[in-house]
Amino acid sequence: MNKAELTKEVAKHTRDPQCKVERIINEMIDTIQFKLSKGNDVTLQNFGSFLRVERPERTCRNPMTGNLIVTPVHYSPKFRAGKQFKELVNK
Repeated sequence: MNKAELTKEVAKHTRDPQCKVERIINEMIDTIQFKLSKGNDVTLQNFGSFLRVERPERTCRNPMTGNLIVTPVHYSPKFRAGKQFKELVNK
């Protein structure tokens, strides 16, 4: 399911206009991204948590040249499903 399909499905269930649902979904995504970029975690009860995880500096090898490269410390987003969500998926 992509974002357009999700928007249609939610609009059908809520009986709200599709354009309104799309704005809400976009705002939700933007807010989660903004909060993670500022170092905050976002937890949605019974769904899961969006986390900002630090990846340490490490040394890699360029496969084409064989040269060593140092990748700096960086952050990655991570999603951890909640207990209720996991149970629902595993039924």
